[in-house]
Amino acid sequence: MKNIKKILTLFMIITLISLSVACSKNNSEQVVPDNNQDISDVSDDNVEAVELEAVYLGYGTYFITKVNQNAFNHLANDLLSIDLPQGTTEPTIGTRVALKIEPIIRESYPAQASAVEIRISEDKPSVIKADLTWGANSLLMHLPENTHLIDVRTEEEYQEGHIPGSTLLPLNELTDRISEIVPGQNDIVLVYCRSGNRSATAAKNLIDLGYQIVFDLGGINSYQGDLEY
Repeated sequence: MKNIKKILTLFMIITLISLSVACSKNNSEQVVPDNNQDISDVSDDNVEAVELEAVYLGYGTYFITKVNQNAFNHLANDLLSIDLPQGTTEPTIGTRVALKIEPIIRESYPAQASAVEIRISEDKPSVIKADLTWGANSLLMHLPENTHLIDVRTEEEYQEGHIPGSTLLPLNELTDRISEIVPGQNDIVLVYCRSGNRSATAAKNLIDLGYQIVFDLGGINSYQGDLEY
């Protein structure tokens, strides 16, 4: 009889231990995020579209002039290739637009994005301010056939050092000779000088002459790159 009691007691102890371990395991289980989960599987109901202001350069490419979300500030003052919503008419070259894009940026150069909304903010072309080092490299690399880098300094200044790929066209000859160098008014024109004064005048004159995309890159004094002589 005593042996039976011992066996029953031992069985009860083993059962209690097993139940305790099982409960402890269940309570400690947690849902661990899958680091390999595709971003497309995550609900984007709470993700806001990114608001941008830009100038349309043609070929689906936009120069971003302003970004309204801090997390996407790196897109400002650079190129972005944007797919418009189906059925949307492409803006006229040189038009300033306001865009809302999906918050997923696809890596390439230019980076790629998809718009959910676009509206015209200004259809009259105006001068675009941009960094000389960036403009001379990025635009010439991305759209070389349609981009013209113009040095509006004097011939003497040009010979003392100029940006690779630039064409000399002194400011006092600009109005009379620009059509020789840039025959198409939808082409991209980049102008620079020594300190920024002459380039500002040249850019305004080009807009007045009917050129649709004119970048004022300022003075060569701020250029960070090698010069040609």
